[in-house]
Amino acid sequence: MPKEFLSFVDSDDKLFPDSLQSFWDVIRNHPHVDIVKGDFCIEGLSDSILRKDFPPYSEDAKWIRTHFCNLSIPESACNCLMKRQLIVENKLFFKEGWIQEDTLWTFKIQRYIKSIAFCFKPTYFYRTNQSSIMHTMDKEKAAKAYSLIFNEAYNDMLLSKIERYELRYLEIMAERIYNAVGEKGLKSLCTNCNFIFNMLFRCDRELSHGNNRFVDAVLRGSRSLLRSLLCNKIIFSYR
Repeated sequence: MPKEFLSFVDSDDKLFPDSLQSFWDVIRNHPHVDIVKGDFCIEGLSDSILRKDFPPYSEDAKWIRTHFCNLSIPESACNCLMKRQLIVENKLFFKEGWIQEDTLWTFKIQRYIKSIAFCFKPTYFYRTNQSSIMHTMDKEKAAKAYSLIFNEAYNDMLLSKIERYELRYLEIMAERIYNAVGEKGLKSLCTNCNFIFNMLFRCDRELSHGNNRFVDAVLRGSRSLLRSLLCNKIIFSYR
């Protein structure tokens, strides 16, 4: 395997014996591809994760960014083979100490990928570890994690032209914060998430009608408001 490519594997999981060869077979058909994504085999489940209606290869920037941001492409840095140069030059490193770091990484990498290919056979075995941090994390920690991710993605989004697919990513993060705390949980944060979601939905609708100036003004003008709503002192006590 040439050293210009890299792949990640979580310590709980494993690749199959032929996984890297399967990735490399795809790369030989598409030698300039930035990243190859494989399918998952999840312990205890028989269904595949990767959608079969995806094209084998795409250079369509809008398609790539849309499916990364709506998370229909699995939000994982594992189970893929990608160009090392893509990661190093764009500083696409994980935030140390962050939970759900793959979710944020998915948002960040979609801005730089120019081509993607898929391997539709299982190349990664995901082990369900009931004692892992993902399965033992309480709702408050989950809400904190998604609040951090929302804030980081929102700040990144304001550095360039605001796109509909990135709005959808923010909507999903607001939904996850809301779902983490629930109606009977931290009511003030639930109310805040509803406000944020409704505002993002309105911006999405305005963008679909070409009203970019309205959306730009709303999102840039609401920066401090959104931060204060998500970083509610009831739930958010650390950085």
